[in-house]
Amino acid sequence: MLSDDPRAILEQYPDFDIQVLQQDRGIKIELSHAPAQAFVDGQIIVGINELLVAVVRDIVYVSTQLEQIGVDLGGSAGLTQYVAIALPALVLLALQDRIATAVLGPDWISGAPLGGLTPALLAGYGVFFLLGFVLFSLIYAAMGSFVSRPDDLQTLSLPLSLVAMAGYLIAIVALGGGRGAVVTIASLVPPFSPFVMLARLMVSAVQPWEVLLSIGLLVATIAVVAVVATRMYAAGVLLYGQRPGLRAFVAAARRA
Repeated sequence: MLSDDPRAILEQYPDFDIQVLQQDRGIKIELSHAPAQAFVDGQIIVGINELLVAVVRDIVYVSTQLEQIGVDLGGSAGLTQYVAIALPALVLLALQDRIATAVLGPDWISGAPLGGLTPALLAGYGVFFLLGFVLFSLIYAAMGSFVSRPDDLQTLSLPLSLVAMAGYLIAIVALGGGRGAVVTIASLVPPFSPFVMLARLMVSAVQPWEVLLSIGLLVATIAVVAVVATRMYAAGVLLYGQRPGLRAFVAAARRA
């Protein structure tokens, strides 16, 4: 009986296995106990071979990128990037009062809503920037796995862009001194917290438990999204070449 359920198909061939072997120049895909229907005269069917190579290539690429997340301080390029970011920040931290006085005048502090640049604020920026980047990267990667045409990519990216824009607008309200319930909740709940909590840290005193709760919820959300993104990527293989739709996403993710 024909089926598009990958688990049901795999159960029919329990000894089937795929090994990705690293070589000096590229990789080698080794199939063990593959279904006989995948071959004609001892040669793998061209369509199956192309799909297999495409999937393995994407998996290897994603795995490599995940291993390389962060700044590579071991190489000259990574060290240069780190110095280019850290050095101006340290200069501003040391001379922020003099720079503000020269640009805004001696009474700048009375009319400025922003607090001074502190090591704690820089650390908060680093933490929320990194976690927010990972969260949105996973979401975009999961959605992008279903895309085979540029117009589909625009369709999927619009809702995600609106979510990010909402967090940005709430952060602007927080920078203006807004302290309502919407600002407080948005600073705790992903995916808005990377925008809004950082804004609150810049303009007002935030309780330590709020910061820890915001980071904890963000980390937990990243873990959940990572699992979902993995299932969606596997489901995207089943829907390759089809126009994305919500029902197709859900059905394929259940089968993945």
